[in-house]
Amino acid sequence: MPFTRFISAKSLFPILLILLLFAHSAYGVVSFYVAPDGDDSWSGITSDKSIFASNGPFATLERARDAIRELKKSGDYPKRGGVTVFIRGGVYAVDRTFQLTAEDSGTPDSPVVYRAYQNETVRLVGGRIIDNLQPVGDREILKRLPSVAHGHVLTTRLAALENSLLGRSRSHGHGRPVSASGVELFCNGRPMVPARWPNDGWSTILKSTAGQKSHVLHTDTGRIGAWTANAGTTLHLFRPGEGKDCIEPIVSLSSEKRTITLAESPFEPRTGDLWFAAHILEELDSPGEWFIDSRNGAVYLWPYEAQSEITVSLLEKPVISINGSEHLTIRGIVVECTRGNGITIAGGARNQVAGCTIRNTGGTGVRLLDGYRNGVNGCDIINTGESGILIEGGNRKTLSPAGNFALNNEITRYARRIRMRRPAVQINGVGNLASRNRIHGAPHAALMLTGNENVVG
Repeated sequence: MPFTRFISAKSLFPILLILLLFAHSAYGVVSFYVAPDGDDSWSGITSDKSIFASNGPFATLERARDAIRELKKSGDYPKRGGVTVFIRGGVYAVDRTFQLTAEDSGTPDSPVVYRAYQNETVRLVGGRIIDNLQPVGDREILKRLPSVAHGHVLTTRLAALENSLLGRSRSHGHGRPVSASGVELFCNGRPMVPARWPNDGWSTILKSTAGQKSHVLHTDTGRIGAWTANAGTTLHLFRPGEGKDCIEPIVSLSSEKRTITLAESPFEPRTGDLWFAAHILEELDSPGEWFIDSRNGAVYLWPYEAQSEITVSLLEKPVISINGSEHLTIRGIVVECTRGNGITIAGGARNQVAGCTIRNTGGTGVRLLDGYRNGVNGCDIINTGESGILIEGGNRKTLSPAGNFALNNEITRYARRIRMRRPAVQINGVGNLASRNRIHGAPHAALMLTGNENVVG
């Protein structure tokens, strides 16, 4: 009887895994794979499911990261060539930040790379794709909607997403530290607009009265009488002469007095400041506008196109966080649809975000915080709520340079939520570099610099 009849496919798997890893290590290269249809109980060493019961790609980046940690603990991490995690194309819903630490570092001769597989499109989405949208049929809602929107506005419930802040606003902008934005919607990759008045441009504050822990703003519009304020209704304020702006929740409205009341704000609204109101169902009158009812999680939206992918941002923190790592690269992937920043690199050395697309973030696209020779290279950064790239690093007391950099990037339509002091590239520190970046399509500064011996070219 042939010897092979006594060996099952399942029993061959451990032998195959050892042989494959040994072969990879012998040549100085180890590869793992992640795929939307993968399984974290599989080996992760092949790009597709094989005939062997447990051989195929992982399902999550976390499992691939842990596999690299296991290589290090076992002494099998390659001395040369490095480890690459190939990510198969598809949409990956990110419920929590993918975190990489010093434990996940590579070495100068053996770096760690997370990258898209071949030319496939990999999307890390900090939210959800909304489905089951239906035309609005509720008569009470139709009464509140402008007649021009009837037949165009779609609705569904998002309560199942169990997000406690869904549809709720928060103070944002001037005088406050950077924080996550509120929930946002995107249609076929384009940011949608919270239903607002006026649809374009600004109105003007006729008079501002400061009360006890409040500001009362007098307006010249009677439209306030038609509005129903909810927990998500906001006022966007702008003072052009001083380059200040912010977003504040509306506390109450008075149709008789034509006033809008805000809580106490460090912005301190003045007569003559500009404003527009947003997150108002009664103003949902144009393609691309949306509204979420904070009471029940119902979303109402008028898509830009009939056939649309609608996504909602939920993650409040970065999609990817690299903290204290060295010799680690993220390459060729799409990071999108988060209420916070796209990617952060804090500390460490020689880490890089390369050839990626970072888009539709509530905060900054990429933040480089301290560290040494960390960089963003050849990326497209699009539709960020705040800055494109923020670089910090270097010691101003000793004038020790950090060497952090932003090179060869295209940064466009940044600062779409907070317009002032949110540049495409901001550098704070010593000995950092921004060069050959194409910057366009935004309301304020392209570059802002503070510190010493920073270079812009």
